[in-house]
Amino acid sequence: MTTRDRIVAALVAKGAVEVRPSPSRKYACLTTITGRNPGEFYWVGKLGGLRVGRSVAHSMSLTNSRWWYELIGQQRPTDVHRGVYNGKNQ
Repeated sequence: MTTRDRIVAALVAKGAVEVRPSPSRKYACLTTITGRNPGEFYWVGKLGGLRVGRSVAHSMSLTNSRWWYELIGQQRPTDVHRGVYNGKNQ
């Protein structure tokens, strides 16, 4: 399973719905219907880059954020060096 597949699966598990066909050839598009921010668009790139915004051009990157690492099930490299696990100091 690729990083892109894991991110899409995690977003779907959190309640996002994949938009088919995607408005972009480079990004898979998912949107939220309910939850904290209904109508929010997530854009997942071919190599697992994650962006959030109304369109790819008007979006900001979430790649390498704490939330992105939680989605893919890994720990941030900076957190490993600081001794942080799941957002809390040990």
